[in-house]
Amino acid sequence: MNLFRPLYNYKPNRFFYKEKNGMYNLNETEQKITSDLFSNSIAVTHFNDLFPQHDFQYILDCAEKELLNPINLDKVRLAEKGIQEGRGKFYNVQFWSGLKQFDERNLFTDFMLQDSIIKIASSYLQTRCKLYYLDLWYNIPMQLGSGAILSQNWHRDPDDQNCVKVFLYLNDVDEDMGSLCYIPKSPYGKKYGNIFPRGPPNQESPNPEQVDAKFKHESITMTGKAGTIVFVDTTGLHKGGYSKTKARYVMNGCFYSNGSYFRYNKMHMDTINKFKNDTALNSNLAKYTIC
Repeated sequence: MNLFRPLYNYKPNRFFYKEKNGMYNLNETEQKITSDLFSNSIAVTHFNDLFPQHDFQYILDCAEKELLNPINLDKVRLAEKGIQEGRGKFYNVQFWSGLKQFDERNLFTDFMLQDSIIKIASSYLQTRCKLYYLDLWYNIPMQLGSGAILSQNWHRDPDDQNCVKVFLYLNDVDEDMGSLCYIPKSPYGKKYGNIFPRGPPNQESPNPEQVDAKFKHESITMTGKAGTIVFVDTTGLHKGGYSKTKARYVMNGCFYSNGSYFRYNKMHMDTINKFKNDTALNSNLAKYTIC
């Protein structure tokens, strides 16, 4: 872990504690989600519960438009041929990878910058957090008989001491569609945080059979209807993306502390550059999150 992490986080931490009952004050729904995160390192809600003032159908319409974008259709066709893109995960098509800036800014593109999302992530991380990654994931079905590879096996994300990933389901996801599997209480500082501990980036993941045997009764599978929102600390043991039947379509945003050693990496810079025109953001929370 970055030795300078406490230094990078000093001012963000102080700001959070100063504004804990101000800018970061949680409503009842946000409190419940944050409480579940602290207890189990994972929490589930639905778009309509967290954002009753917005119409989820609008989000679905925008997601369908992205899916039918000719550029993204080409990405899917290549993936179905097993041609790898970006991080080598051909099965995980990233629609916004390589996109320099959004053509149109709206609730759909700015979903991860809603105050409720930021407040929950910051409250769990106990700091003024930043958005490090944002994309649309379209996980294509694997060929019959093929084995799990890469992130389809148990692993821990190495990006920070702890983190919050937010998944918004854009279609119904069942257990055969590559749904997220997770070991609650397995991140750093939690009950199982030292079992199959995380090493440096690019270290080999733990043996899948050993993880299955150890956590046979603790593992949970996050199925859900379109509109399901999952908040999860993926420094804990997790896997996903191995679909046997239909494609899984989700929006994925990642929040880390200012001390993450990925703070200046290309993935982070590409994400925040998509929001260069931040004059449309009225929220001070959102402005800091992408600065």
